[in-house]
Order: sequence, then C-alpha cells, then structure tokens
Amino acid sequence: MRKYAVLATSAVLLTAGLATPAWAAAEAPTDVRLAWDDGKIRVTWNDDGSANSIRAVYPRTGASVIIGGRIEGETNELVFSPGKLTIDEDQVQITVASGTSSSWGTPTASASFDTRRPVSPDVYDAELLADRSVRVRWRPTVGADKTPGDPLDRPAAEDWFEARVEKRYGGDPLGTYPVAAGVTSVTVPAQSQLTTVDILTGNGWGQLYPTGRAVYAGTLRAGIAVPAQGTFSERLKIESTLVGTSENTEFPVQLQARATSSAAWKTVGRYTANTQVPFDTGIASLGGRQYRLWVPALKKIGRGAIQLVPAGSTSAKSSQTMTRFAVAGFTRSTVQVGVTVNLSVKIQPGLTVRGTLQRWANGAWRTGPAVQIKNGTALVPFKAAGRGTTTRYRVTVPKLSYNGLPLAPSVSKTFTLTVR
Repeated sequence: MRKYAVLATSAVLLTAGLATPAWAAAEAPTDVRLAWDDGKIRVTWNDDGSANSIRAVYPRTGASVIIGGRIEGETNELVFSPGKLTIDEDQVQITVASGTSSSWGTPTASASFDTRRPVSPDVYDAELLADRSVRVRWRPTVGADKTPGDPLDRPAAEDWFEARVEKRYGGDPLGTYPVAAGVTSVTVPAQSQLTTVDILTGNGWGQLYPTGRAVYAGTLRAGIAVPAQGTFSERLKIESTLVGTSENTEFPVQLQARATSSAAWKTVGRYTANTQVPFDTGIASLGGRQYRLWVPALKKIGRGAIQLVPAGSTSAKSSQTMTRFAVAGFTRSTVQVGVTVNLSVKIQPGLTVRGTLQRWANGAWRTGPAVQIKNGTALVPFKAAGRGTTTRYRVTVPKLSYNGLPLAPSVSKTFTLTVR
C-alpha cells in the first residue's frame, strides 16, 4: 500500500494538553509520459505512492478536465480513449497531481501535443466513366503541425480515406468505399439517382467531417417531340425537354439530323437549356430527315463541388418535308365561258418538275392536264368551260429530291374557278 509521507520533525506542543501533527504536501509526480497503446492513450508517471488526479489541460481555452484518477495502491498508469479529449486542439497537456481528494499537490505536465485530425483532402478532379461509375481523385492536404515531434504524433501514412455516397439531398449513405493506404483515387459504382460523393479522412483522433469539394453525380434524360411532317423552308416546330438532374444548371444542347438511319448524325442546331421548362429546338424543314437531341456530358469544377452529368440522347424521330406551294391558282377566279385564264404555280424549292392539275368531280379528284414547272414557276393558259359552274382544283407534284434530301409527293391547297 502507498503511505502518506510524514514530516520527520517531531510534533510540537502548541498548548497544554493538545498536539496537532503537521502533514507534508504530497510530492509532485515526475516523468509524466504519453504513448499510444492499441488505439488508446497510455499515461505513466513516477511519484511517492500517493493517490493521483489526471487532467487534460487546454491552454487555448484555459479549460482543465478530469479524465481519470488513481487511488492509493494502484499502479502509476492510466489508459483512456482518445475520445475523452477535445479534438483539433493544439498544445494539449496531460497533468498528474498527487495527494487526496481534498488536497491535491502541484500537478506535473506531460509534453505538449495536439489532437489534430487530418485536413480534408484536395479533391481536384472527378470523371464519369463509360459504365457511369465515378472516379474521384484527390491530393492529401498537410496541415500546420504546431507541436512537431510530440509523443502522440502518428505518421501521415496512417491517415485513412474512404468515399461515402449519399442521396443528393440527404438520407442514409448508399455505400462507403475504403481506400488502401497511399492510394489517392477511388471508383464509385454507378448509381440510379442523384448522388453526392464525399472523400472522408481521419486518424487516431477520429473522422473528419468532409469540408473539401464534393462530387455531385447527376442523371439526365432527354426528350424530343418532332412533327410528322413539315413544309419546305418553314420552321419545323420541334420541342425538347431535359429531365433528371434537379440542379438549375445550363446545358449545351445539340439538335442533330441525318438523311437515313445509316447516315452519320450532323449537328444542325445548338442551344442552351435547363431542366426547368421545355424549350424550342425548331429548325427550317429542308427535306425528310431523322432528328435527335444530343446533350454532351457535363463537367463543372467549382470551388465547393465538382458536378458531373452523363451525356444524354433521344431516339431518332422522323419527319417528312412537303414541297411548298407559294402560289397555286388561276389569275382570275371568275370568268366568262370560253375565256382563257392563266394557271399560276410557284413552288419551293425552285425545281423543274412535271406536275398535274386535278379537279373535283363526282366525288373524286380527276387528273387533268400536265403542269410543267420550270425553276419553280409555271404559267399555263386554261380555257374556261362549263357555264354556270364553280369547280374546285388543285395542283400536285411527285416525290422530289433537293440537296440529297427527299421531298414527299405534295398537293397544293384547293382553289376554285367560277364560269359564267
């Protein structure tokens, strides 16, 4: 058992019949040492066999917190969890004092040490791979060590890293992916929803909440509505949409077209769009083609995050183009019988083609004389017959080709001729 030290001098009689022993204060402990012990902290000291009080002292705040004690007769050591200490502090000391619960002696301090966790790594790059998995790269960041060489320093090589994947707007983690020592990249499997990838780090003092760049991995689905047919040179009202990522992000969008399913896609329109509202991707109808919306993969590196969105595309949608009849009709709509009027026709594109004039009779369109159109125009004499009649007419042209694109067989609007 430990014994309290007693003054060597004899008791002195202070008054007749009374004597009070004077007890010496406990000697201060010596050689206070710190070391790691299987993930815990071991503090040892030497003293004269007294009870002990062990405290953590934080000079920055002036706080002093009891972390343990020893009663008389116990060994001169204390093993405790790092969790008992305040993390991310500098110049921390462990002090050991000897004495009794009512009278502790002068404490002796250990060497100063810090409880710093690693600094968040510098996530400098991320990319979407072909299978939509996400590769994240980082550089370990070294913080300032204000107590270099302290007894609880650990090698930087022991700092650990892992990737944590969560739903973009919170919730339980979708997965964690440890990283081997010395490795500075990780590949996270493809996810079916908006996700955030953070790189966590830690050491013997605990895990650090990520404060570096996060990686936002988005999803994207493109949509397109294409009219089944259009008129040459007139605007084809194509409407497009983007759905998936809820970020208010501007995306570069391409409208692409091709003449046949075996031809290569060519970009015919460029736009900027977001996922908030449908947007117009209309274009002049210049011939029968297939169309699709193509959204290149997006990568934006900002101060606080790297945003990744995969490329998106719609399926091919076909639209045929009709020849445009700028003019189709008689130069006079009412004439006397036997009078000759002119049939005027003007088409776009200005091709040379043999059309036909048709009239409505007995419930069907009847083919009449040919209409020779040269460079897009025709002026054909026509002698009015059938007194007292009003007849409906129209002009047709066959399938055409213009700049390698097909124009479907086309029919003009109906026009009339009244004969008196």
